[in-house]
Amino acid sequence: MRTAIEIEAIRLAITHGDDAWEAGIVSALHQMRRHIERTGDEFREGAEDFDRLHKGFHTALLAACGSKRLLTAHSDLYDQAYRYRRVMMRSVDSGKKFVRAHQLLADRVIGRDIQGSQAMLSAHLRSTMDFVYPPGNES
Repeated sequence: MRTAIEIEAIRLAITHGDDAWEAGIVSALHQMRRHIERTGDEFREGAEDFDRLHKGFHTALLAACGSKRLLTAHSDLYDQAYRYRRVMMRSVDSGKKFVRAHQLLADRVIGRDIQGSQAMLSAHLRSTMDFVYPPGNES
């Protein structure tokens, strides 16, 4: 559900976003990067500052979509996925890799590549579920 909501919201955001929207993405990424640099590889889901910055980045990507309902759904579903992110984040061993994945996503979105952004965002969101529930382990 989160993927369906966010790939539509990212399409709308890329279509309607302006320079201020782009600046919001760059700012959110910068703040998250600086936090991770300060905390080293000790950053984690469940730490209030990190949680706020990580959600802020994902919200910034969608901010220009023009739909309060899509943004509310994103926020609710992001919060509901917390337990899955928390499990997945235990496997993250490098802040640089974490930031790099988010930088690539931001670059694709700011580059106004709708299909590429949707595919990358979908894969990004799916990676958490694939970690928690590895493909082939359906029981």
